Amino acid sequence: RVLFRSLYRVTLEGGDLDYIKTLIPLFARCIMLCVVLSFVCTLYILNMEMKPRNKAIALTVSWLPLLFTLFSDLGADLDAHGQYNFLLFIVINLPLYISAGSLRFCWSFYRPNVWRYLKALGAFLFVMFCIFLICLSRVNARWDKGLNGVRIVPKVDQCRLERHGIPWHGFLPPRVMNFWSGSHDCPKNEQFSRVEGTELIIECDEPEAKVELFPDFHTERPYFKDHPYRPHYGNQTVWKTVPGRSKMAVPAEQLIVHCGSNTDFHLSFVPRTEVLNRVQAVHSRAEMQNQSKPTMNVLVILMDNVARPVFHLKMHHTAAMLEQLNRTGDSEVFQFMRYHAVGFNTERNTQALFLGQTEHLEEKTEIWKDFYDNGYVSTSVYAECEDWYRTFIHRPPSNFDHDANYAFCHTDYHPITNPFGNFQGPFSLRPRCIDGRYVHRFALNYLRQSMRQYRGYPHLGFAALEEGHEGTMEILATMDEDFSLFLKELHDSGELDHTALFIMSDHGNHMSPFEVFTAVGKQEHYLPFLFAVLPKRFLDKYPEARKNMLSNEQPLVTSFDFFHTVKALLKLPEFGGTDTEPLGVRTVTADAAGITKWGTSLFNRMPLGRTCATENVLDCVCIPEDTSFLN
Repeated sequence: RVLFRSLYRVTLEGGDLDYIKTLIPLFARCIMLCVVLSFVCTLYILNMEMKPRNKAIALTVSWLPLLFTLFSDLGADLDAHGQYNFLLFIVINLPLYISAGSLRFCWSFYRPNVWRYLKALGAFLFVMFCIFLICLSRVNARWDKGLNGVRIVPKVDQCRLERHGIPWHGFLPPRVMNFWSGSHDCPKNEQFSRVEGTELIIECDEPEAKVELFPDFHTERPYFKDHPYRPHYGNQTVWKTVPGRSKMAVPAEQLIVHCGSNTDFHLSFVPRTEVLNRVQAVHSRAEMQNQSKPTMNVLVILMDNVARPVFHLKMHHTAAMLEQLNRTGDSEVFQFMRYHAVGFNTERNTQALFLGQTEHLEEKTEIWKDFYDNGYVSTSVYAECEDWYRTFIHRPPSNFDHDANYAFCHTDYHPITNPFGNFQGPFSLRPRCIDGRYVHRFALNYLRQSMRQYRGYPHLGFAALEEGHEGTMEILATMDEDFSLFLKELHDSGELDHTALFIMSDHGNHMSPFEVFTAVGKQEHYLPFLFAVLPKRFLDKYPEARKNMLSNEQPLVTSFDFFHTVKALLKLPEFGGTDTEPLGVRTVTADAAGITKWGTSLFNRMPLGRTCATENVLDCVCIPEDTSFLN
């Protein structure tokens, strides 16, 4: 008990992210030793010659101090993270006790004949080993597979990519990691109100209904600066009393309708006259200067904490839809098999993606502002109650016309206390729901509405989705069908004919036990996914770009390259630029301020000799570079 308590307390040490990151291997070893100690102690007591009542007392006496230690810290942040330690302890213990219980149960049938028991056990293990080998060949074959049967080429230029060990998560049936957490469906909620177009329709059986209007996120951003995770919007909402059955123009993008004790939450897109006036003014100035108005949209969708192999494992419908889009002849889909994260977590990767730099940030402008200045309507949806830009880029975004961040502070999804726990919140291993509907549906619907409402105007849309940000890698699958439908709607509506779409993650899973205990899990942590979906007619105009994009699917590419790819689009007439030089032949020039500039556009052929060291990648999974951190 003393040794268990000492080891487990080591795993509870807190600190900043960089410090905790260095301690993860130590935490993993200590938790494994705690599991072994508790398991051996329990087996020893169960096999002692004593009455059942005395065994129960002995087990209780031995486990009570252990439970007291386990429950001493149930926090869910960097300083107090015991909830994650406790969950990992249970997840490892569970299969151990199930296996031991099964062996003991079988032994009760064969106790008179030990040899017969051993033969039966050997036969069972042989059959299981054969099944394992069959499954292993399939799992290994699936790990390096992409869309349309494309596979990772093992050696390209300076980066040899080899799978480090067995991808154990590929063996697990769906839901096995969190089967005990309950249904993956949101609880049913009978709605009595709905939004149709720009009209709110209320069908409440009470004489009166109340409409609670949420504040706009732009207005509340200063409040988020001081309360980044615990906004109490109750005092900042505006209440209206209306007849129980009524219709009205949607009074705010984010609102709750109250009918007695029942509530309906709505996130709707409401266009603004001042946005149209600004965009039209930019276009008028462009016409006066004989410049082109932008005609193409840009859509960037980021799924946090998802590795490329995990995307293909959990997002079957979405992968199939991307393959179908590639077959339609209207769009072409590019996949980047060696897309490599440049840092451990979201912060450094976000800076590389949207600033093109991880140092001297004060001297850089994020790409959103460039689109804003070119006359784009800009929309941001970050599906978490956090000022994402201030947290990771360390300043508010330069220019977004619409930002739906505040809607995701709803307490169904983001509880005021312990918002980052394992059972509710944006890191939960249970479904993320608001008012009986998946959180991602609100985000995707908001993005679709923004494109509909401003149809005819160039649109920049960005969405960050958090379904992948949890340890079981199961919640991501709840988004699969909805996201594939979202892509289908974009195609069927014709939006993809004039949209550059990027679907990506910033890094792989760093919350999974597979990342903690296996080399391949650590490897996947630095292998996120990146897809680019571009209109065929656009690529027909720039054939060299198509050729180079295809050639870049296998070489090492990074978040910095994505930044320069989008910057390259901004120079073209289709995106409000004035550059008539074809894509694919432009080279990246040095920064005039003398700051080292990382990355190049994916529309250019990647130069030879690229390594993690030359591309400012901190931890590298390319051989022959240093991959010792995977051990």
